[in-house]
Amino acid sequence: MHLAARTIALAAALSFSLAASAEEIALANPGFEADALVDAGQSGKSWHFGMQDWGGSRQGIMRPDVQHFPSGLAPGGRNVAFLSYAGSWMEQQATDVLRPETHYSLQVLVGARADGNFAEGGNYTLALYAGNSLLAEQTSRTAPGGQLVLDSLEFVSGTKPPAEGQPLKVRISNVDARQVNFDNVSLRIVNPDAPAEPVPEWETIGYWTYDEVDGMRLADGLVLRPDTGGILGHTWQYKLELTTHAALLARQRMLWPVSLNRTDKRVCIDAPYPSYIAHIDLPGEAYDGVYAFGTCKGGF
Repeated sequence: MHLAARTIALAAALSFSLAASAEEIALANPGFEADALVDAGQSGKSWHFGMQDWGGSRQGIMRPDVQHFPSGLAPGGRNVAFLSYAGSWMEQQATDVLRPETHYSLQVLVGARADGNFAEGGNYTLALYAGNSLLAEQTSRTAPGGQLVLDSLEFVSGTKPPAEGQPLKVRISNVDARQVNFDNVSLRIVNPDAPAEPVPEWETIGYWTYDEVDGMRLADGLVLRPDTGGILGHTWQYKLELTTHAALLARQRMLWPVSLNRTDKRVCIDAPYPSYIAHIDLPGEAYDGVYAFGTCKGGF
């Protein structure tokens, strides 16, 4: 079991060393936008049980607003899926079948609402099947309420997998939460022939100082942008910024050097600093994911 803030692969060595090249496996309605809903307070339904293209039990879709998630909008559109109460589940069978010697990556945004006791979150399970044969599953705990963070399940098939040729199936379950929310489900084949991206263990980057406004927007994620600079004897080629930084009101900030480890998915600040988690979009896609931030020496 792990916190959704950590993307733990079943084939960890492969999942972190392979480049971003991947083949998308088609899933119907992966962002749950096929059903028409209205914003809360308007005439009509802002949520309902059931959804197009996904089977299951006590599964449904909702259109969140500011009381549910800080941004009020799902990252992949306007809707998110929900699984209500322990034992609820949803699944979809893909048109692709299980192939030998293939690396599959199932990714999904997962979280808990911020309102009431929904914010307590809970445990959920990601699973990948071929026909009725379970290939891999992983049980995780949601991040703190009000956030949708990326989680992934990795599976590498053998030379002659028993379920070869059977259709792939994605299944997501609520283990013990009042409700768990999901968005942007994707299933990919990672290209094992792509050259690995050379990455140092630790690299110095520039980062905007954390403040209360930033803290409210961490769920929106961050992006690593090319931008040379230096301070306190450190230099960098990249600067880490909030994804929504360009849209924020101007305010006084300071740049401080921090170190980032793409393999361990950690960001170290060599100063007293709040601990939190946030999704980072790096150049390419091989090391995108949820990183843990906090006070530590890192590469300093």
